[in-house]
Amino acid sequence: MTSPRHDYSVVIPAHNEAAVIERCLRAVMDDPQGVGEIIVACNGCTDDTAAIARRIAPQAKVLEIAKGSKILALNQGNAMATATPRFFVDADIVVSGKALRAVAEKLDDSSEIRAAAPALSVDLTGCSAPVRSYYKVWMQQPYVRVGMVGSGFFGLSAKGLDAVGTFPDIIADDLYVRTRFAPEQRARV
Repeated sequence: MTSPRHDYSVVIPAHNEAAVIERCLRAVMDDPQGVGEIIVACNGCTDDTAAIARRIAPQAKVLEIAKGSKILALNQGNAMATATPRFFVDADIVVSGKALRAVAEKLDDSSEIRAAAPALSVDLTGCSAPVRSYYKVWMQQPYVRVGMVGSGFFGLSAKGLDAVGTFPDIIADDLYVRTRFAPEQRARV
């Protein structure tokens, strides 16, 4: 029996994300055209993140990594993924299957775009005035407005994956990816 061919892969690093993993997975799987390959890389979890992921997305590959390390989760999930483009989505992010498909179209192998993400929308419902003020300023920064890639989600084409290689032991994975590509190689969809 052969595995189904997927249009894209989604790697979700998850450390004790039981409170949000269902919301993330349901959004990713909401695509009438079909769901891509999903890999949930549970790392150092002491809660039931893995069990919830298996229940909500039985088709997903769920890794259980003993060490709590986002970079380790990204690299092991990436090694297990089989399709490109490849998306890296933080477990607390909500991105629809429709948005994934739209970004995947931008990351076509014939394109010069190597890294892309959907336009960012921050839900500030229930946030305090200082938090809303902070995000009002933050949303005006060039990082957010120009060729945005990151903030919990980025997608890479096959050429983009080759350029990034293995994620180094860093803190800001999305910023690292953004700095690997010239502005004309990044896109906000």
